[in-house]
Amino acid sequence: MNGPATPLQWEPWEPGALRSFASAGELHLAFADIAALRARLPALDDVLDADERARAVRFVRDDARRRWSASRAFLRYVLAPYAGDEPGRLRFDVDVRGKPSLRRAALGMLSPRRTAALHFNLAHSGDGVLVAVCAAGPVGVDLEVRRSVRGAERLARRFFTPAEAAAVAECDEPERSTAFLLRWTCKEAVLKASGVGIAGGLDAVEIISGGDRVTALAAADESGILSTVLQALSPAPGYLAAVSGPGYDRIVGRRCLPALH
Repeated sequence: MNGPATPLQWEPWEPGALRSFASAGELHLAFADIAALRARLPALDDVLDADERARAVRFVRDDARRRWSASRAFLRYVLAPYAGDEPGRLRFDVDVRGKPSLRRAALGMLSPRRTAALHFNLAHSGDGVLVAVCAAGPVGVDLEVRRSVRGAERLARRFFTPAEAAAVAECDEPERSTAFLLRWTCKEAVLKASGVGIAGGLDAVEIISGGDRVTALAAADESGILSTVLQALSPAPGYLAAVSGPGYDRIVGRRCLPALH
């Protein structure tokens, strides 16, 4: 896990891709640069609903508000083709832990009998936003800008398990910062997939296999976290990411927004 994350290979838009991805066992990812997104869609925020607009105005900083609003709008544009609806018409429910789900649980794009549920998760960091979409079960994703992490060794001792903290400490910079960020993104992805989020405690999970792909995690039983498939990725230059799901056959960087590419 101290090595580089796997670069994400993007596949072109195909009209039948969204209808077949559930049966194909795929997990789809969509990445966007917020500045580029706003340049292409000046009225991006128009698809947000009243609740999202109300939440946006509570941000004190303008840049934080713009990034959050753009991320939510991007999520809507990503999910709309799967749901077979317009981005602005989608409605969300939020569970007690704050994890959103589409109000329409049965989605015709995924099943002709409209019985398949759509699972998704969103992460943003800097000007990047990443969305994961999966039909097999709950999914979690995290995104971080590649950067130097001041006090990475100290932070690892505070938030990671002893074995993981030791692995981070063994590295010299800049590898130490990368090792820290990779573990952080992996842990957040698993916790988000479980529904508990970072409040579940980063030390509740431990990355226990080497390499970029991890298939087993030690977890606190009370958190409800189960063994999962985990992949460290680089969705774009300057970014690290991780995605956690219930057991997919492959990850596809799907260009699912033909109007934006």
